[in-house]
Amino acid sequence: MENNKSKGILVSDTQLVDILDKYEFLMLHLNTQITPTINKMIQLQKEVQNLDVILNKTKEIENALNQINLKIENSTNQILSEKIDEAVKINIDEKSKILDEIIQKQNQKIYKKELLVIATSFLFLGILIGCFL
Repeated sequence: MENNKSKGILVSDTQLVDILDKYEFLMLHLNTQITPTINKMIQLQKEVQNLDVILNKTKEIENALNQINLKIENSTNQILSEKIDEAVKINIDEKSKILDEIIQKQNQKIYKKELLVIATSFLFLGILIGCFL
């Protein structure tokens, strides 16, 4: 056995070779498997953060689209109500004109009948006066 005074550990040459072999094996294992795994985990963590950002942006876009959709629905309902009101008003105006024309024709017929009755009354009155004179 060799005496290593700087460390205070006594190891034999074969033990030292075994320790060096184990060290080399562990370093090789670290470099070939553990370090890439750690790097992969770091990359996955970054991807998770990116996905979180994308998810938040997606939620913001969804909220914005919902607000826009609500505004469009309100505007569409308002425009539709205005168009319906306008159509009803036009229809009412047309029907009112037709009704006014019918009433005017009826009034003219009644006026003509009244004139006929008055004329007939004056005719009979004239005949009666002519008979008595």
